[in-house]
Amino acid sequence: MRKKSFSLMVVPHDKSPIHNVTLSFPWILASVAIFVLSLSFFVYCTVGYYRKSTRTSEMKRLRAENTRLLKRVKEIESNLAQLRTEMEKLAEENDELRTVMDLPQIDPDVRMMGIGGLLLGSGNTILSSPAEAYAEKVELDIDQLLRQAKLEKTSFEEIRKKFLAQRERLDHTPSIIPAVGYLSSGFGWRKDPFTRRRAFHYGVDISGQHGTPVYATADGRVRKVQYLPRTFGKLVVVDHGYGYETVYAHLSRITVRRGQSVKRGEKIGEMGNTGRSTGTHLHYEVKVNGRPVNPLRFFYAQTYVGS
Repeated sequence: MRKKSFSLMVVPHDKSPIHNVTLSFPWILASVAIFVLSLSFFVYCTVGYYRKSTRTSEMKRLRAENTRLLKRVKEIESNLAQLRTEMEKLAEENDELRTVMDLPQIDPDVRMMGIGGLLLGSGNTILSSPAEAYAEKVELDIDQLLRQAKLEKTSFEEIRKKFLAQRERLDHTPSIIPAVGYLSSGFGWRKDPFTRRRAFHYGVDISGQHGTPVYATADGRVRKVQYLPRTFGKLVVVDHGYGYETVYAHLSRITVRRGQSVKRGEKIGEMGNTGRSTGTHLHYEVKVNGRPVNPLRFFYAQTYVGS
């Protein structure tokens, strides 16, 4: 069988002889194949170089970004250390307040607010970079601080409620001298000024000028306004709640009415000499759960309104 071939004639423009080149078909196919492979190899190398160059540039950018982020995360970690110190101071103040308010202390293990589980955001995999490791640690620290802050907030709320409850009780606890004057007779056994016999005095007597203002010694409600000519004369009894009650006797004038709410330091009457009395004075009693107690125990810091 005759092999296929191609003739290529080269005709010069001058009078040079014509050249005739004969090319076999297999040779042409081999030449085309070599050209295609060469071109493919060139394109492959060019694209590979471009990709490598692009990847190198991206890696440089990512490394720079990673370094910047690592620096920022370390700064945040430093700020968290300062925040942790402030949180410790806050916890100490919290403990002091709980002691003052007679509340149980928070156990140190409870205050740590620990949790368990996998690393946040990483599953079971090992952290791949220092920045990610620092970020993981900072994330855990922030989470712990948030839980500790929530615990301290809850504790302060408990302290606030206890304080408000105690303040309410303190507001209703007799704590001032009811009038300006001189203590003329104390609480306890004494000689009765009328019978001259030994008798128990259930309050204290404060001598002063006629018309001297008499003040409520704590918040409360007027339970009784009465005139007893043979004993206390003009009388005011204030119920303060929490088992406290105060009595103001021998008044010359009463400035409140039964059922009226009064505040500590509010005027309820004026000193006088009504009832069974030898001179101008205020007879003042304090009762706790119906039992008379020494009013001097409730003259805190020897204070009174108008002093």
